[in-house]
Amino acid sequence: MRREWIVFLPLMVVSALLACGCTTQRSFSSPEATADALVHAARARDFAQMQSLFGPEFRQIRSGDPQQDTEDLQRFAAAYDRKHELRPAGEGSYQL
Repeated sequence: MRREWIVFLPLMVVSALLACGCTTQRSFSSPEATADALVHAARARDFAQMQSLFGPEFRQIRSGDPQQDTEDLQRFAAAYDRKHELRPAGEGSYQL
C-alpha cells in the first residue's frame, strides 16, 4: 500500500500544481515545462527546488525522514521514467 501512495500522492499534488495559480509558487509556460521541472528536481533529489515548485504545501507531502523522502523522490522519478503522460483534467488543469 505504501508504494502505491508514494506514486499516487505526488501525482495528485502535481495535478494541483499544474492547475494552481498561486503566486507563492513558480509559474511555467506549459504543463510540460511544469512536469519537466518536477521530474528534474526529483531526479536531483533537490528539496529546495521541490519547495519552490510546491510552495508551503510541500511540507504536507514529506515524511519528515530525510532518507525516506529521498527514496520517495527516487521512486517517483523511476515511475515517471516507466510511464507518464499529461491528461487534461478540466478548467486548464492537467493530471500527470
